[in-house]
Amino acid sequence: MDEDGLRDEAIRQLLENLRMCHRVMTDSKLDLKTRERWAQKHAYAAHTLGELLRDRQYREWEKRLKELEDSGRVLRRTWIPLEVLRDQERTTRTRLRDEVGSG
Repeated sequence: MDEDGLRDEAIRQLLENLRMCHRVMTDSKLDLKTRERWAQKHAYAAHTLGELLRDRQYREWEKRLKELEDSGRVLRRTWIPLEVLRDQERTTRTRLRDEVGSG
């Protein structure tokens, strides 16, 4: 099974898990502590599902952007590593703080 197939299977399983967790955590016949544990499981599954869906969307965007670049309909992008952007942001914030402090 390819990576996309594994991701799709994980998404399917998480959706099924969310349905089951919701059913159990809203069951008024169960004690509060049990329902709270299932609510925590539900929150974890929802978070994980969100991460998988976001990752899949990014991959689709990357694939589409590559197709556009290869076709010549969009200019090739310039890759700036995230660390460089963070360093630039820190430098800008420090410079602005120094300017405000001295002005």
